[in-house]
Amino acid sequence: MLNYDAFCSLGTFYRSPDGGYSDDNLYHRCMRAWSWAIGWPLHDMARLAHVATDKLTGEPYVYCLHRNDAATFAQVFCAASYMCKAYSKLIAKGIRCFEGSRR
Repeated sequence: MLNYDAFCSLGTFYRSPDGGYSDDNLYHRCMRAWSWAIGWPLHDMARLAHVATDKLTGEPYVYCLHRNDAATFAQVFCAASYMCKAYSKLIAKGIRCFEGSRR
């Protein structure tokens, strides 16, 4: 989720001519940041990152929220709810939700 006034798109999803993600756009910056954060080779990052796309158009989902826009808010809430995964997290049980896949 991004501030549309600051970033109106992620940029190109294709690799740079050098085979990596060296372009100066938001998607490439995110790929470099994730690569560094998890210690994974940058050239292997393509299979680890996913941008949700519309099944009909193949275009990335873009929602522009405006104040008092209940219809768009409902769409964004539904689209983003997958990140919460309340059904799979043990809340208030003293169990860490992060780093679980590293073990």
